[in-house]
Amino acid sequence: KSRLDDAVLPKSASNDGSFFGFIRFEAAVPDLLRTRRLNSPTIEVLGMPWCLVVWKKDDDFISLFLGLHRLNDCDMWSIEASVEFRLVNVNLADNEAAEITCTYNHKGRNWGISEFFAWEELIDESQGFVKDGKITIETRFTLSNMTGIRIDRAVNFSDSNEPYHDVALVINGEKIHVSKQPFILPFS
Repeated sequence: KSRLDDAVLPKSASNDGSFFGFIRFEAAVPDLLRTRRLNSPTIEVLGMPWCLVVWKKDDDFISLFLGLHRLNDCDMWSIEASVEFRLVNVNLADNEAAEITCTYNHKGRNWGISEFFAWEELIDESQGFVKDGKITIETRFTLSNMTGIRIDRAVNFSDSNEPYHDVALVINGEKIHVSKQPFILPFS
């Protein structure tokens, strides 16, 4: 069967407000032949559900897509993505890779490459892409320029300059800044 080897780095962010994700998916060639389409398990980045889709398009190529599962019925959102797809060569030779830039919104939730790699070359074991009847595909993606998507900002409890800290607790030698307000309200 297919499985997810590595999960995403869910809250990885750069200084420019971009967020990163990574999926490594091992797909069994017999499963792909039988179903013609395999999805990686869904992972979350920024609270949004993403998956890698491997599709055997006709008899000539495999296609790779990064899918964003339905967010909601609203059509007032978008998110830009830079996506790199990589077919891993098990012989440590050159991997096959391609990159796209796209915009996810209510009209487009699956973006990828229709003719990513020739099927005959893929299943030729001398090419180095099949091991134990499986292929390994990776996708790395960067999300930016989000519109209409709410992102809850994480509170840094080790930073005394956060505006809602008025009490410092020392736990196992580590100073944690919190607000006493939630402690007082339930008892007043």
